[in-house]
Amino acid sequence: SFTYVVSSPLTLQIVGPGTVSGATNRQALEIGKSYTLTATPGREARFVGWSGSQQSASARLTFTAQANTVLIATFADSGKPVVVISAPTANARLLEPSVPLRGTATDNQAVTQVRYELNGAAAVPAQGTTNWSAQLSLRPGVNTVVVKASDAAGNESLPVSRSFTYVVSSPLTLQ
Repeated sequence: SFTYVVSSPLTLQIVGPGTVSGATNRQALEIGKSYTLTATPGREARFVGWSGSQQSASARLTFTAQANTVLIATFADSGKPVVVISAPTANARLLEPSVPLRGTATDNQAVTQVRYELNGAAAVPAQGTTNWSAQLSLRPGVNTVVVKASDAAGNESLPVSRSFTYVVSSPLTLQ
């Protein structure tokens, strides 16, 4: 005696930083049998949901295999970039009205933009991403710059601020 088993290959797609356990892409599944898959986000990622033949927001998906089952596990980056200002130094006393602003930015995927605000003005893009820079035009007295980085997923770094003073000097005349 024998049992004839009808099977169909599973089409399993993984979108974004994560893994799926319980079955693999193109694995033959027995039609009518129940299977459970578990989606696990990668580092600094989150599980978005299942789509295709079944929809669910739960990372654990139990389904009954059918012909041409297609399952898509979608993950999204949730890691925030980190931005660092390397110049000018905090509380520096500067003698020139134009100074370079420099720093670095890192992310678990990729930094797409670095923006800075000087003295509360509108944010302006810096040049570069992982190593970035801008030229600042200072006003006399204390100046404050705030810098943020963002990534392709729309995650934004915590703001980093730095204050420094532009000292206007004039020649001293003795009589």
